[in-house]
Amino acid sequence: MIAQDDIAVCSPSHELGGYRSWMLPLGAERPFDMAWTSRVGHEESSPHHLLPFSEPSIAIRRRFDGAGETREVDLVLYAGAPDGGTYAPAGGEEIFALRLCPEHLETSLRACGIEYFSSDRELPIGLARLLAPAYELAERGRFAEAWRAMGTHLALISDSGEQDRVGHAAALFRRAEGAVGPAQLAQRAEVSPRHLRREFLRRYGLSPRAWRRRLRLTRAMTGADHLATPNWAGVALAAGYSDQSHMIRDCREITGMTPTQMHGLRRRMAETFNT
Repeated sequence: MIAQDDIAVCSPSHELGGYRSWMLPLGAERPFDMAWTSRVGHEESSPHHLLPFSEPSIAIRRRFDGAGETREVDLVLYAGAPDGGTYAPAGGEEIFALRLCPEHLETSLRACGIEYFSSDRELPIGLARLLAPAYELAERGRFAEAWRAMGTHLALISDSGEQDRVGHAAALFRRAEGAVGPAQLAQRAEVSPRHLRREFLRRYGLSPRAWRRRLRLTRAMTGADHLATPNWAGVALAAGYSDQSHMIRDCREITGMTPTQMHGLRRRMAETFNT
């Protein structure tokens, strides 16, 4: 885990197979909100079936051989996946990542969020230079230190998205995991619903309503991940759906699968990694 002054060392917020994530405390002004790591050995593994998310991640990726020796280290920028998808890593891959806040991309990283929601991209030159010390640590095999350094250097460039009303609205939205409706969101951000929708589409490629649906679905499916046989009606209500049918409809329209199908694929991944 990253050991910064405002980040406590604690149990993961979420685990699934070789994946672990830690949500970071609210309040600190930094352009990332989650630390996560993933490890895939050389044994046979199932693909990662991704939930809908609109946050890109910056990561140190280590590739290793059958004896565990590092073959390659690089810095990568993983795109968001607003409609979910599949990621099939090659055997022998370990990732140490920070999830970037879309509302900070323009103010802190000088990048338009929508550019990072379709496909993985190379690091902007300025960002690669900023993270060079972290990369050098990773090249020397000091991955935990490199992960920590990456967070430290990213935090140094953070401008507060709170000064930007639309960025403030996006931050509120994500923290509430879609529990706040678009009209209420516009009111709290002190902007018109039309302006909020136009700016969300320009910056993030999604309307507030579309983003809300994805946040809520991800909340529901993450809650179901650790359950072998979820009570789907209870999962739906806990995530803020009016009923189970509402959740099923959203899941089908966004991912092309029912919650039960998605859950089965994600559980299979967990069982593969944990055997």
